[in-house]
Parts: sequence; structure tokens; C-alpha cells
Amino acid sequence: MSDIAYIQWGLIHLEEDVTTSKPTTMHPPMLSNLALDMGAGIFFQFKTNPGNMRVEIATTAVSAPITNPPFALYTSDQTDIFQDVKATWHSQYDGPSALFSSEINMFGSFFKIHNEHPKSVVVTNVAFTQVSTS
Repeated sequence: MSDIAYIQWGLIHLEEDVTTSKPTTMHPPMLSNLALDMGAGIFFQFKTNPGNMRVEIATTAVSAPITNPPFALYTSDQTDIFQDVKATWHSQYDGPSALFSSEINMFGSFFKIHNEHPKSVVVTNVAFTQVSTS
């Protein structure tokens, strides 16, 4: 597995329609800790379509839900028409951190993580790695 770098990211404070919302400003590829309220999203742009990849979302354990991972994933080849991605989540709680991971197939070079949990979730890191299809 190799790391997949994104070229920029953006925060969407409240998405009324998760399939069409996009951030108003984009930031260089250095994500800091973010508190995602319910209905908020993180938008990523990759240089090319990464295809099959593993997404890992690290959060603080205090803000992470215990039962179900709070995130829905969306992908697109355009900035404003997203499709949901079916994700099978794996959760790992380790002291002050919680890690949610899933292997997905991207449809394009744009990716969105949407918080569907009723409480804020503090995201501390998001990492992407290439997954071989064989």
C-alpha cells in the first residue's frame, strides 16, 4: 500500500444537499484538527482518480460515537455532483483516539466525508492509501 496525497481540502460547515454542496474556500494539503458538527463535511481533491483506496479517519475518542461510525462518504468526478459510496467501517478505539477505516472505490478525483452523528466529532487526521484489486 502506498499513501495517496490530496492536493487541497475544504470545510463545508453545513450541507443542505450533500450531493451538491461544495466549500467556498480551499486549503493546502495540511489538515488540522476539525470539529465537525452534524451536517458538516470535509471536501478533498486528488490530482487524479485514486481508484480503490483505504480511507482512515482519526478522531478523539471522547467525541467518537461508540456504536456506529458517524461518517457517510461521497465521491465525484466534478465538484458539485456527488454519489454516495457504500462503506463497511472498521472501528478501533485506543486510549485518547478512535480510528474509523474503510476500503472504497472512488468514482473520480473529488471526495467528501460527511458527519451524520448528532454530536460534533473532532477529526484529528485523515489518511488515504492505495489498495490493490488483486
